Amino acid sequence: MEIQNSVETAYEHMDNKKYTLAVIHLETAIQSPEFSTSDMKHLIYHSLGVCYLELKAFDDAISAFQASLNFAPKPSETADYVTLSDTHHFISRAYEEKSAFGRNLLPFVGGQLVCH
Repeated sequence: MEIQNSVETAYEHMDNKKYTLAVIHLETAIQSPEFSTSDMKHLIYHSLGVCYLELKAFDDAISAFQASLNFAPKPSETADYVTLSDTHHFISRAYEEKSAFGRNLLPFVGGQLVCH
């Protein structure tokens, strides 16, 4: 039950764009003794990846998405394929944003972030 409460609380924080708090609850779920037998492992890691992506922690996001793929059940219906597709999309997005974020960024100028 602890894992379910942690995940539900994390999802509430994600809905409110409080990604740091969501990460704490998702990590709590992963550390839970129940996690080893959970059928939600891939979804928990996927959610963790989304949070890290939003927080611009790209390497952590990529690791979480890869863990999600490692724990993903064998696809048996369309929804499973959609979930796998989403995870691959987010991995691609994390690599793209990591690359773009690594550009030489200047401080905010007039409220805008300037790249050169």
